[in-house]
Amino acid sequence: MNSKERLVKAVTFQAVDRVPVVPVALTQGAKLLNLDLPTYQKNGEYIANGQLKLLELLEPDAVFGMPHVVEDLTPWGVPLTYHQNGSPTVGKMIIRNVEDILDLKVPDPTNSMETKETLKAISILAKKVGQHTAVIGGLIAPFSLPSMLMGTGAFMRLLLEEDRNGDQYLKLLLHKCKQFVISWAKKMVEAGADIIVMADGIASQTVISRRLFENHVLSLVKETIKEIPVPVVYEAVGSAQGIIDLIAITGAVVTILDYNDDLKECKKIANGKIAIMGNFNNIEMLNWNAIKTQLEVKKAINKAANGYGYVVSSQGPEIPYNVPFEVIETMVNATKEFGKYK
Repeated sequence: MNSKERLVKAVTFQAVDRVPVVPVALTQGAKLLNLDLPTYQKNGEYIANGQLKLLELLEPDAVFGMPHVVEDLTPWGVPLTYHQNGSPTVGKMIIRNVEDILDLKVPDPTNSMETKETLKAISILAKKVGQHTAVIGGLIAPFSLPSMLMGTGAFMRLLLEEDRNGDQYLKLLLHKCKQFVISWAKKMVEAGADIIVMADGIASQTVISRRLFENHVLSLVKETIKEIPVPVVYEAVGSAQGIIDLIAITGAVVTILDYNDDLKECKKIANGKIAIMGNFNNIEMLNWNAIKTQLEVKKAINKAANGYGYVVSSQGPEIPYNVPFEVIETMVNATKEFGKYK
């Protein structure tokens, strides 16, 4: 059984040899190639080679074709500020007042350097290892994208005001973002992505209520996933425990959990309808060692591996750049050792 078969079968609750393990190591390839992080993140060939090096050294069950997800903003004209020890940050907001939403044009997702390089990385990985290892692409979900185009505070004010008083701008903005997300996902699939991760931090229970999720997110995510021709992993980038039953009817095959979510309880709520992934605290991993990592892997497997439908990983969005390589290596090796199904 190769890695792609293992991952696909496990998340669809079919028998596999062991629990899959997918460390979201988007930046660590830069160290392995002796490149500074901004140089690495801007070059699709480097991104692919970094993932291939990680695959060679660790043999995880998937590789990632994107360097980060804030690249999704660049086709909209949002500049990024690059950093030596972490992912880029947003340079400016392009929606300064709600009236700007009316004239906002949905861009071609491939009209920026960053997105073109991501497609290059995905294409290289698909050609070199796609026959046996899943190639993962990622993007910002349509409900969370507006917060990065206009600012989280401004988007939350728009959401809460129009939730109370009726929609004027929110529906139009979310529709435009949905169009972009579907188009961008299809481009990644055309390049060779087998799975798309949809990051939706503003929709998590860390940020909004279940009622707001039901009223404004659920149908939007359903409509988006319906148009994406490969399996979708829904990443709440925050607590998902109280909405797993809703995520399970969106069409997503997996949901990534927050470190505050209880794995055993989440597995029970999922009830064979959606697989779960996570939920190691990626910030605390900065201070872990091999022994601590092994203990966390064993604990997670004991809680969630029974009956398949579980993938060992961290919470979203990614493993920080400065997490010791030993920790990531131990995560993979411990899963292979302790995650076997008899």
